[in-house]
Amino acid sequence: MDIWVESIALILSALLGAALVLVLNAPEKKWMKLVISFSGAYLLGLCMVHVLPFSIEHAPEIAGFLVLAGFLLQLILEYFSEGVEHGHLHIHHHQEASFPLAVMLSLFVHAFIEGMPFGDHVHDHHHQSLLIGIVLHKFPVAMVLTAMLLKSGVKLKKVILWLVLFAMMSPLGTFIYHTYLLNFPEVNAEYLTGAVNALLVGVLLHVSTTILFESTDGHKFNLLKFISVIIGFILSALII
Repeated sequence: MDIWVESIALILSALLGAALVLVLNAPEKKWMKLVISFSGAYLLGLCMVHVLPFSIEHAPEIAGFLVLAGFLLQLILEYFSEGVEHGHLHIHHHQEASFPLAVMLSLFVHAFIEGMPFGDHVHDHHHQSLLIGIVLHKFPVAMVLTAMLLKSGVKLKKVILWLVLFAMMSPLGTFIYHTYLLNFPEVNAEYLTGAVNALLVGVLLHVSTTILFESTDGHKFNLLKFISVIIGFILSALII
């Protein structure tokens, strides 16, 4: 798949999610919780079935350590982003000058890492399932982020600016990885790609498991959410 097609898909997923909030106020809708549950299940299945085996195959000595590093990194990022990555909507009134910066910087790092694996086009077959997973993930994240910024009193022009920057972060990760990191002297492209994917697994494992653990209210069984999780697992295994 062409690098430009992947970049456009990553950008559009964020912008469309933001646009949906402006039109429908989607994070307030009950179906949005099902979308988030589905995306969490798909990401978890994606990591287990596709991305982690890929990382172990190409960077076996360090894959496990980088998974743990990615998990820890996301734990730190979440402290600043306040859980936007997994659908948490926190409202901060009268903090327009200070609120967005910490949240946005953490989301920028998160999105940058998500885009890096697409910079390697030796393994195009690996990208299809990963692209679908990241697109499904960025869509609800952008929706929650847009709602948070608007309800926190951030002016619409600044909201649009933040969202455009957020949408560009994953393609920027793709560009930096493809243009610079893979072109360092004596770099083993397959090994480096396996390592980057392992780091991403750790990040996505934290996000996906948090979504699934938080997807039930009061530990009550919810049939619709359970079905959405099962569908997410099945599709992550089927799409290659």
